[in-house]
Amino acid sequence: MLGRADAAKLSARAYAAKYNEAKPPAQMDTWTKSLFESAEKGNPVSLVKAIQSGGNIEFHRWYEGATPVIVAAKEGHLECVGVLLGYGASINARDFDGWTALMWASCNGHTSCVMKLLEWQADPLVKDLRGETAGTLALSNEHEGIANLLGGTGTP
Repeated sequence: MLGRADAAKLSARAYAAKYNEAKPPAQMDTWTKSLFESAEKGNPVSLVKAIQSGGNIEFHRWYEGATPVIVAAKEGHLECVGVLLGYGASINARDFDGWTALMWASCNGHTSCVMKLLEWQADPLVKDLRGETAGTLALSNEHEGIANLLGGTGTP
């Protein structure tokens, strides 16, 4: 286990990786694994089957902290994002860097996903571990249209 001084020297991601080395990762059951694969590939039919069969929509992958809705938003899979939100996925869940689904969609230029997440009340004011918001991430990646959806400056 890391001491406080050691933890302060490491980035949040490195700290999370070191912390996870000290304990075995939570086991992902077959349906949760299928849920992540469906979210990543953009397959809403398989996604619904995995959820209805017991896949855990709130599971955080041990190596990055992403949930299925984060994965779907990161890849720009609008229909999968909608399915996951409809089944109650946490809209403002964060990965190990503090990024939400809205941040990933904004950074990657997935306008339709950003609009869907905002429609479901995603919080555009959430800051990651470096103090960035979805809007500032959109601006830094030259997605001005998305930044405008988020209030123009990235901080509505």
